Order: sequence, then C-alpha cells, then structure tokens
Amino acid sequence: MSKAPNLRRLIKIIRLHGVQFLAISEPKIDVSRVQYIRMRLSFDYAIVNISEDLWIFYSSPFICSTIGNSDQHIVLDIQHPSFFGSLIFSFVHARCTVEDRKDL
Repeated sequence: MSKAPNLRRLIKIIRLHGVQFLAISEPKIDVSRVQYIRMRLSFDYAIVNISEDLWIFYSSPFICSTIGNSDQHIVLDIQHPSFFGSLIFSFVHARCTVEDRKDL
C-alpha cells in the first residue's frame, strides 16, 4: 500500500464492491499516516495493533471494540444491525521465523 498505484487500486475495489470493513496486513507505510489512508479509503474508523502491522478500517453501522491486542494479532468484538448479537474476529500476522512466533 506504500505506492500510489496500489492505493488507487484499493480505492477502486472498495468503491466498486461497497466495502465497509477491511483488514490490511503489513501495510508497508508508517502508522502516522493511518488517518490519511482511512480518509482516502472513505472509512469512518481505523484500529491498529500494537506492532502497527495490522490495520483495520471500518464504517458505520459497524461498531468495533478491541478485546485483544499483541504484536502478532488483534481481536475485535464486531457489531452490526444485521447480526444477531456480536461476532468475535481475530486477525493474525504471524512472524516469519519460528523463533519470533508466539503461541496465540
């Protein structure tokens, strides 16, 4: 996502399919730009995990609460009017080497 053509392609896909929830692993861009990217992608909210390599974007009527967060994962309680109750989603970014991976 660090290159303009990648961002333009993602914007096109989001608009074409009406995406309201998006998770990106390894965005390859500094976390200080997350709000800029959120606005470019036309999302209402953004959540980033501790190590800043998992970015979650979503729009209303989704409601998300972080219930778990580490350098390799983020767990969200997600609510939406069309859901019966809430859903728990885990997004994982595993490290490349066995030594760096943690049991989740």
